[in-house]
Amino acid sequence: MCIMENGKTAIAKNLHNGFAFGSTEFHVLRANPLVNTKFVYYLLRAKQFRLQAKAEMTGAVGQQRVPKAYLENYAFPLPPKEEQDRIVEILEELNIRELKLKEISGLENQLFILKQSILNKAFRGELGTNDPAEESALTLLKEVLQEKIT
Repeated sequence: MCIMENGKTAIAKNLHNGFAFGSTEFHVLRANPLVNTKFVYYLLRAKQFRLQAKAEMTGAVGQQRVPKAYLENYAFPLPPKEEQDRIVEILEELNIRELKLKEISGLENQLFILKQSILNKAFRGELGTNDPAEESALTLLKEVLQEKIT
């Protein structure tokens, strides 16, 4: 299922009674056994495909649609099924890595905020009693970060 104007794409699987509902904004594509459904999904999400589809849109602003004929006549690059499967595996792995990078970036931001908070408390003398028996701020920071990571 593909909605060109806003770029939303979905794969509908295991539908109750084998059917679903939609609106005039949907283009429903059905794969056959020679096509990996996720491969088609990634093709539809590709920037190049969406830019080409956008150039073919008809209708008024806010109601623009890609004509059905555009999809019917589009020459989708279709490698052998095994290659499609491998491409999908690679893209799925890249998606996982991208999510992990975003998570790490978020942790870096949290770390920066935490460092600023600790520095502010240090300058205000709120970190401890300066008792050598107390745990150091650095040790405490390491413990807090370890808890956030796990």
